Amino acid sequence: MLALGLALCLIAPEATAQQAAVALPEPVILHDTEVAYRSGDDELETRLERAREVVAQAAAAKGLRDNSVASARHNLALLQAEDGNYGPAIENFRAAIATREAVGRSLVAPDLVNSLVGLANALEAAGEEEAAITTLERAIHIAHVNEGPDTLSQVPFIDALSELYEDIGDSRESRRMHDHRYRIVQRSFEAGDDALVDALEYRARWARRVDNDELASLCYTQITQGLAKRFGDKDPRLIDPLMKFATVSLGRETGRYARTEQGLLSEARRAIGRAERIARESGDAEVLARMLVRKGDWMQYVGSSRGASDSYNEAWGLMDGAPALAPLKGELFGQAVAIYEAPMYMIYGNAGEVDNDPRFYPDEGFVTVNFSVDASGKVFDIDVVDSEPTGLRDVYVYRRLGAYVFRPRFVDGMPVAQDGFTFRHDFRYNASRFSSNERKFLQRKKAERDAKIAAQPTATNGEASGG
Repeated sequence: MLALGLALCLIAPEATAQQAAVALPEPVILHDTEVAYRSGDDELETRLERAREVVAQAAAAKGLRDNSVASARHNLALLQAEDGNYGPAIENFRAAIATREAVGRSLVAPDLVNSLVGLANALEAAGEEEAAITTLERAIHIAHVNEGPDTLSQVPFIDALSELYEDIGDSRESRRMHDHRYRIVQRSFEAGDDALVDALEYRARWARRVDNDELASLCYTQITQGLAKRFGDKDPRLIDPLMKFATVSLGRETGRYARTEQGLLSEARRAIGRAERIARESGDAEVLARMLVRKGDWMQYVGSSRGASDSYNEAWGLMDGAPALAPLKGELFGQAVAIYEAPMYMIYGNAGEVDNDPRFYPDEGFVTVNFSVDASGKVFDIDVVDSEPTGLRDVYVYRRLGAYVFRPRFVDGMPVAQDGFTFRHDFRYNASRFSSNERKFLQRKKAERDAKIAAQPTATNGEASGG
């Protein structure tokens, strides 16, 4: 979903693009006539009725070409979108935009941005990603014109646009947005500043999602260098980026089997060694215990069960000897925790990715499984409990889930098996990525399938359904 929530931007027409970006995601009530849109305890339908009344009153008092009418339509659209009624919401957002353009006689007036952002959210929610992208690009262009290029207030819009590009599978444009976002923040803050650290973390998470482990490793290296420059080489704040670098440097897909990649392993071990020295020299038992658990996770990740056991046991001993750390014991070892999750595709956009069977082209589907984790952190006893369409992605999910690696649950200092886990994989097919020929093929196959289903005889009452 877009970073800018549909129901979270109650904004009057007077707000500028900068105010909108700063205010989001908190609601902003700028004058008394908008009291009808406060969430409060009123039912949504009650607020919708009030919003319609405000639109009618504003139109009667001011005429249709007035900013107060645009504001009223904007807020009505927000409530309609909150109610999941995206068609009317889109119409009202567009009407608000047209009114503002007519009143201001400008296509780049600052007060257009709020309604454009609302429209983009509604379009995305309605499955019209490409229209949402065009709308959001216009909002960013208006912000550029009025505020200048590359201002911090534009970051939320850039984030939303990058997510949209990612949703439709355009990794190149998504990467361009992330690079743009980072340059904006980098120019505004010094190395080690919290805002720049957050920006690098954000970039690293995106890089991992698209399997760009080299970029993610670079981000964590930059975080470590910035924090060391600001706080010194022995500051415990360096532990987190060092441990993340150690994990990412192995490569997400080959992580637990990467022991033959000696160069990457050496870099990772050096980072872990540095993090461990910082933790031990800190004199803080909690810092050291957490670091040792993360070291154990890394060992588990690369398949070194002996090394993982040693680190987990030392961490348990530290917490066992400090009554104040008893709650931490439950947090870290109270249940099995996934430390490596084999990535699963959630969006399929090529008709050739699945077998040539018309039932393999749903708009969306899911697979739900139950599973257990043994004392060594491996998944077993995977049981598919529900899937739609039946059998479409069952084997795929079974195999990917079997590649997960867990930190096992500990009881009295010993790892134990744990059952009762449930996992659901949701997926969909993004028709916007199909070629025109693929769309025609799918439509024809779906029509043939539906005709066959309709032609099947219906069992009469009392007739056996199987035998």
